[in-house]
Amino acid sequence: MTDNNNKLRSLVLAALMVFSVFAGSIAFAGTASAANLSSGQLFYQGQSLNFTVSGDTTYQIREVDDGDSLGSTVAAEDPDSDGLVSFDTDDIESGSYVVVSAEARNQPLEVDPAGSAPSDPAGEDLAADINAASFDITEQTITAEFDDDSVTNADGEDSDTTLEIDSDTRTSYDVAISAENLDEDEIEEIFGDPVRTDDDDNPVYEVSGDNLDADFEDTNAGDYNFTIEVTDTTAEDTASIEVTRAGDAAYDLNDSSPTVEEGDTVNMSVELRNTDSAIVQIGGDDVNFQTTVLVESDEDMANLTFNTWNTSSQEFYGLSAADDDTEITDIEEGDGDGNIAGDFDDTGVEGYLGEGSYEIEVFNPSDYNASSGDDDEPSPDAVGTLAISEASLQSAQTWTANADDLDVDNAQDVLDAAEEGTVTQDQTIAQEDAAIIQIQGSGHFGFLANYSDDEIASAFDSGQMTFTVEETDAGPNQNADTLDVTDVYASDEANSVFVVVDTSETAEGNDVEGTYNATLEITEEDDVAVPLPTEDTSVSTQFRVVERTASFESDNMEVPAGSNSTISGETSIAAGSDVTVRAQSISGADNPFVMTDTVNVTENGTFEAEFDFSDMEPDTNFTLEATAQPSFEDDVEADAMFVEAENQTTSGNETTMGNETTMGNETTSGEETTSGEETTSGEETTSGGEETTASGGEGTGDGTGTSANGTPGFGIAVA
Repeated sequence: MTDNNNKLRSLVLAALMVFSVFAGSIAFAGTASAANLSSGQLFYQGQSLNFTVSGDTTYQIREVDDGDSLGSTVAAEDPDSDGLVSFDTDDIESGSYVVVSAEARNQPLEVDPAGSAPSDPAGEDLAADINAASFDITEQTITAEFDDDSVTNADGEDSDTTLEIDSDTRTSYDVAISAENLDEDEIEEIFGDPVRTDDDDNPVYEVSGDNLDADFEDTNAGDYNFTIEVTDTTAEDTASIEVTRAGDAAYDLNDSSPTVEEGDTVNMSVELRNTDSAIVQIGGDDVNFQTTVLVESDEDMANLTFNTWNTSSQEFYGLSAADDDTEITDIEEGDGDGNIAGDFDDTGVEGYLGEGSYEIEVFNPSDYNASSGDDDEPSPDAVGTLAISEASLQSAQTWTANADDLDVDNAQDVLDAAEEGTVTQDQTIAQEDAAIIQIQGSGHFGFLANYSDDEIASAFDSGQMTFTVEETDAGPNQNADTLDVTDVYASDEANSVFVVVDTSETAEGNDVEGTYNATLEITEEDDVAVPLPTEDTSVSTQFRVVERTASFESDNMEVPAGSNSTISGETSIAAGSDVTVRAQSISGADNPFVMTDTVNVTENGTFEAEFDFSDMEPDTNFTLEATAQPSFEDDVEADAMFVEAENQTTSGNETTMGNETTMGNETTSGEETTSGEETTSGEETTSGGEETTASGGEGTGDGTGTSANGTPGFGIAVA
């Protein structure tokens, strides 16, 4: 008897998995949120499972463990006034279950398909009773996706699409469809008349296959996210689609007059309205250069990059997609050849495109006859002019930063760091800090674009250009030491290349202290196959590498015992670096203490720590120490003694003792006393290095980092 029950139950469950519905006592899937609970059947998480009883006994649902024992209770319900017991299965996990009464929790009860009162199956043992009484719950899942990413709101085929809905566990069910920016009537206009609406007035549609037809005619243009929920289970998914305005395709150039220097790259954008494709052509017979491409984008803008260097060696003669949303392909002629150069007489140039005006034309692909020599070539939908101007190599200058804290991945990061003050202009570099050489100019960014960010340093070994950092004072009868390049970052937009140089030691392994000349040289035309437009020019800058040093104002400091006492010093390390100042009581002190303050080095090479010494007794001796990473060459220490707080800055009297040295080649010595008036004695000496700029008249420099246009710093607007 048990074997027969097992076989019958297996057949029933298999059929349910395929058809998901039984006629008669089990509610049709999706037609209602409730189903008559019946032993031996399959139900879905989220359905309400019902049966009717007489009396007021509490009923429970218990898990089945290993098919022959009962597990934990997952639900309990009392009958309502009509004797209906209804279990909500939203939170019940997939598995096998039985119904039991609260009065006899270890006795599985069999429920017949009519949903009438459960009864004892009277099996031979517990396992037999479980087999006869159990039912299964599983989680339904669905996927929903439109066949098209985009449709128009025009009358016709372009507004039609299909919403594909698929479930691995059911073949027939109802779904409620909603969208944040569409009401009930608008959804019904798209998907047609519903079978009903749910409690939230969302239209409900029967899914008996795997799709729903959708028509977005007259729907407002925009992006729509639809939520598709199965009405009687927990299954749901979302589907997105873009609706574009009806009308003819229209085009525009975001910038109709772009400019670029010879040999560099330029970005340009084509606006796409009511279309996702365009034909873009640059040049013509008058400039002996032409490139024509088919551009496609799912967005309203197709973004392109045009490289003006050595176009004959590049795919599409220098045009490329500037982002992942834009695609460039060969234009397919009516006969399917798809050969751009052959069909459109496109012509590349070996070398760089020369100065001049290059016409930009944008065509509708459906209007353009791709046949070469066609007299009926349509008028362009958008036109512009690319102006290519003369390239020039302008100047070089030196910047510095703490090498450990230099967190940059590209040229924009360097610009941002300069804006934040963690990269500063300086021709005196502390050993192990980063020396950053900025080369300003144009004409080489198209060539550098052929190298990835990780490979760009190898461009200096290509033969087109060379970069060296060489010692200037090597002495007689010995070769000059050199420094290694660690990173190179190029920004065509900023017309700058940043070269990061290692100052920990020379490339030859020698002591790094000394003066160095950093030079970028563009190879002359006769020595390379494809020259750069600034060939046979160079720029250079000079900097000095010094020890990592620091000192306090004096070896014997008098510090006010106040709440805002400051301790100052000076250092050779890069501005923005951290210096930790530690104040510590001497050994055997009655009131031992240790205090630290970590501060940044300022642009003039000083640091100032602040302490609360208000609890300290005057005439108490203590020590000061300054540390940094990388560490200073020698220990930086000073003896100190607390004095009455009235002498500190906050009381109106300030006394500064000792010598103060500001890095960057400025030295000030003497004493400064402030007590309602200020007297300064001593001498101030300022000495600066030299900045050498382009040979042959290419560029200027004065050692201050001022660019040719008179702007201090990078010589450009820092983003």
